[in-house]
Amino acid sequence: MVQTGFVSKSEGAKKPTRRFSVVRSREKPPTADVVVAGAFAGLFAESLLHPFDTVSTRLKIKDTHQSYASLVGRLLRTEGVGALWGGASATVACSIPSTALYFYVYENLKSYSPRPDAPTTHLACGAAAELVSSFVHVPFEVVKVRMQLSPRTYKTRYAHALDALWKIAATEGVVGGLYRGYFNCLGADVIFGACQFASYEFLIARFRARSTFGRDGDAARELAAGSLAGGCAAVASNPLDVLASRKMSGLRHLAAGRPEAMSVVQHLFRGTSARVCSAAPLSGLTFAIYEGLRRVAAAG
Repeated sequence: MVQTGFVSKSEGAKKPTRRFSVVRSREKPPTADVVVAGAFAGLFAESLLHPFDTVSTRLKIKDTHQSYASLVGRLLRTEGVGALWGGASATVACSIPSTALYFYVYENLKSYSPRPDAPTTHLACGAAAELVSSFVHVPFEVVKVRMQLSPRTYKTRYAHALDALWKIAATEGVVGGLYRGYFNCLGADVIFGACQFASYEFLIARFRARSTFGRDGDAARELAAGSLAGGCAAVASNPLDVLASRKMSGLRHLAAGRPEAMSVVQHLFRGTSARVCSAAPLSGLTFAIYEGLRRVAAAG
């Protein structure tokens, strides 16, 4: 990591002259540590909390005014527990490479910044991390959204997530199929990543300075900071996420993105509470696992 410092013009100078100096306060994070910690954190957190994401997707896309709890109850009664795990294979296949790449890009860009602790650095590095990982993330997101909407239909159509990728590319094209709704998804992800990292870095610094949750409360601090950051980022990025999900669904009447008996604001912010319920614990768990694994690697 680089840091700013005060550097005097000469040894006997009375007044130091402030300038940015590329001085590493610690060694650059080992690539293997960042990649492995990011991959495992993404795999565990996203797989565990996939049912929350399924409910969020249903609320954003389906023309329903049901509450979160009532939709969960209806899914369990009519489609069974398996409905909540629709698209899980896509989540598992995507979470390892995309989350590893996400943290790798963020940590490396931040380590070369002259102001690594500045909020603008966190915003820019978070946005860049989402931009790079989107090339891996978006195709799997298309598959996941479609399998979440109709798990029984897609289970008979596709053997698994990779089979779905191949068949969608063959029938709809790579750009028109696998990257359907890419720019809306990219916009939502960039806003989410920027807000998430900026909020997390701000909160975790405050929690650590005040020893929130005690001296040995690192995991609790990271879980709390990550959850709050994820919740804030989910609200900020929800409008574009709604548009992206509806386009990715492949359903023409939804891809148009036109509100049905709803105002534009209601339409774009539909499913916000469900997305917060999904993103907040996901973000908190991801950061807690990632930071914890990094500490273990550093200790070893």
